[in-house]
Amino acid sequence: MCGQMENVADTLTSLGRLLASLPAVASEIDVLELGPGQTPHVAAAFSLCGARSVVGLDVVANLDNETAGLTSRFAELTNALDGGSCDSFRASMRASAASVRALSRQAHSLPIVFGEFDGERLPLTSESVDLLVSHSVLEHVRVDHVAGLLDEAFRVLRPGGAMLHWIDLRDHFRIVGRSLGVNGDWLEALQFATPEYEAMFRNRPVYINRLRSTQWRSLMERAGFETAVWHETRIDLPVGFDASMLQSPWRTLSDEELGVAVVECAVVKDKSPKAI
Repeated sequence: MCGQMENVADTLTSLGRLLASLPAVASEIDVLELGPGQTPHVAAAFSLCGARSVVGLDVVANLDNETAGLTSRFAELTNALDGGSCDSFRASMRASAASVRALSRQAHSLPIVFGEFDGERLPLTSESVDLLVSHSVLEHVRVDHVAGLLDEAFRVLRPGGAMLHWIDLRDHFRIVGRSLGVNGDWLEALQFATPEYEAMFRNRPVYINRLRSTQWRSLMERAGFETAVWHETRIDLPVGFDASMLQSPWRTLSDEELGVAVVECAVVKDKSPKAI
């Protein structure tokens, strides 16, 4: 499996686990993916598993709608969905291997559209989406846009709709490889005062907002979401870690909270029994 497909399989495995935690999933759903980057495969996986439509929005549109959804591009993905590394995702979508194969043989493009947004306001009508997903995206939202983006997510989701997110809380300059490995002080980013930290990103294309797990949960609840799953993966604190070196508000957090490296969550607009 190529490196790109390994990343896609990891993303779909995480999304599949979260989907399986929800009461029911109808295949014919409208999906919004935040931050597809240059990889149309997650959107394609939802389409191949029966999603009615998929919209992928990013702050910079890197995907060409003329070619990104062509079924001919996804032979490896189709194999992964049919008994391969992404089979559990297909199962969570309640799609059969036969239906995936049938859709993959269609000559036309999948019902996918990619576009841009400003990082906060979603260019979609209210209550037009059943499922919103992201993988290692929310930590890149500018801190002053987070609350607005979550309000927008609540607006575009239909009643009973859900959000699924994989959020990486590590200092991204310390990440090693595709695993949870880190090199050195992976909490170093929390030592910088806000003006100094923000200045570090003025001329960088990628931003990290430094929000921790409890802050994310509180912000999602404030936006009106109810938590279905909130799974935290912890790693060891850096060698010689000294919490007194951290800036407020992180200085007073417990070691347990500071040790959260990744959050996987499923939150719903309401807990009605309606299938998404």
